[in-house]
Amino acid sequence: MGRASHLILVLILVYVCFLNVIIIHFFWNKFVEPAMPRPAPPRVFRNTTRPELRERAPPPACTGKGMRALVITTHLHTGTNDLSRQTPVFSQLRQALRIHSDVQANVFLVATAESFMGSHRAWCNTMYTQTQHRVSCKLLLMPAPVREYTVFEQVLAASPCTTEVVLLPDVVGVRTDFFSRLEKTHPKRVTCLVVGGEAGVHCPQRAFRVPRLFMEAYTGDAPVETAARGMHIWGGRASVL
Repeated sequence: MGRASHLILVLILVYVCFLNVIIIHFFWNKFVEPAMPRPAPPRVFRNTTRPELRERAPPPACTGKGMRALVITTHLHTGTNDLSRQTPVFSQLRQALRIHSDVQANVFLVATAESFMGSHRAWCNTMYTQTQHRVSCKLLLMPAPVREYTVFEQVLAASPCTTEVVLLPDVVGVRTDFFSRLEKTHPKRVTCLVVGGEAGVHCPQRAFRVPRLFMEAYTGDAPVETAARGMHIWGGRASVL
């Protein structure tokens, strides 16, 4: 009888413990847990090297498909009197604009106090008439050294409806089919413009096709190519020049 009573007592204790667990669990879920303060959700850390790219709409006054800006950056040339050989972009771009009569664009000529020449003003002033009143040209004087960030800022201030910028140093050449080749590049990516067959990993010249999306997000803290790669909108190199 002693063993039987002990077994019954053990079973009763096990039952009571099990019943206590159920009661405690019920009261915890029903009354205690809902009254406890909830912890703040975990903070999501974003990659600050890649800003959130969101293209702002052009001003309401802008209509149509927008306007492309062709920006020529001038450099100081010394040791020669034949600037036409060192700066072929002036005559060649004008010829390409005359051939492609469907191109709508604004031209900006960027110069510094050191690089400015009287021929720059004359070239800019005659652009409108030589392109049958289609393409205007504006001279922008900037402090040296000229930075792409400042160029974008000045171009958007002068022409708020700009949808993209094509940066062309005055030392590059432009083919007559320049605009046809340019249209084959991605309109929403930063593209390095190179001569066909030009070897190398990085952009040899500071010649780019830059969408408005990049212009608005670019801070100038890194080179154009590095910043475009970090934003994941780098379009690589294209044989355009």
